[in-house]
Amino acid sequence: MSVASPAQLTAEVGYMITSELSVLYVGVDIAKDTVVVAAHRPAQLTNPVSLSNDAAGYVRLQALVSDWQTAAGCASTHLVMEPTGGYEARLAYYAHAQGWRVSLVNPSQVRDWIRGLARRAKTDCLDAALLARFGAERHPAPWQPPAAEWTALQQLLARREDYLQMVQAERNRAAIFALLPHGTDRVRDSLHATTQHLAEALVAIESAIDDLFHQHPPMQQQAERLDTIPGVGPKTIPPLLALCARLYAQSNGQGTAKQLTALAGLDPQVYQSGTSVQRSGRISKKGDPVLRRTLYMASLGGTRGRNPLSDFYRHLVARGKPKKLALIACARKILVWAWAVFTSQQPFDPAKAASRGA
Repeated sequence: MSVASPAQLTAEVGYMITSELSVLYVGVDIAKDTVVVAAHRPAQLTNPVSLSNDAAGYVRLQALVSDWQTAAGCASTHLVMEPTGGYEARLAYYAHAQGWRVSLVNPSQVRDWIRGLARRAKTDCLDAALLARFGAERHPAPWQPPAAEWTALQQLLARREDYLQMVQAERNRAAIFALLPHGTDRVRDSLHATTQHLAEALVAIESAIDDLFHQHPPMQQQAERLDTIPGVGPKTIPPLLALCARLYAQSNGQGTAKQLTALAGLDPQVYQSGTSVQRSGRISKKGDPVLRRTLYMASLGGTRGRNPLSDFYRHLVARGKPKKLALIACARKILVWAWAVFTSQQPFDPAKAASRGA
């Protein structure tokens, strides 16, 4: 179903392609039940089309892309979309199977880019068109589907966090209920039974995570290599590995340690203008808060004893840095080392880290 004319959308987006392209860039705005697609091709912006977010819609999209490619004389297709909590997964895998390039771009980067265009209006059609333009201008890195075991690890870790939160919530309810002067036995028994059930389910998830590592030797070997990093242990390894695998897939293996720290929300944000405006630096906190807490606790443990992380921490404190800031810097350092170990497939080398000033 067409939802706007090409002329209207071209004027609205404020952009016209005039040069010949070898790649057809298709922007995709994802919702639970629908997707809106638009493409940039030489000399015009295609008419955005709304499709169902299911197999029938994907078949229709394949036909549209084929027509657009033929009309534009493009050799290949590059789909650009934003992650939307899982709604994009089926289409991403389908598109990759068709031989199209797929990019799952950071929504905050796209928003900042759109803000630079002085855009104010927001519709699904505009979002699709702007994503296509973003792809044509920025050429985002292609996404590669992660191996099944890495997807399973991410799902298990997400479910483990669900159970942890539910267990804590039930324990809090039980603690409050215990203070009531006339607590009903039926409610007390229900709280106890639910807490027990959730605790058992949590144990089962933990066991499934352990089994996953044992069933996949390459994953187990990656875990053992990460275990050589100061501060990294059994609680830190699974989420750290999942984060590294996520960046590796999103960037087609071309990611950097800086991007990894940004995914975790540990990237510094500096605010300074001239000589009179200078705020203290902070981390962005735009990533996973659970992972940040885990890394912070890992830095607490890793700075004890004698190792490169401890030396790095003491060096920062000796320079007058607050201890909390130094620990956050250590958490970021763990991420940098983890990415180096993950990509090189070599254990952590303390001598090399010491030679580089940790």
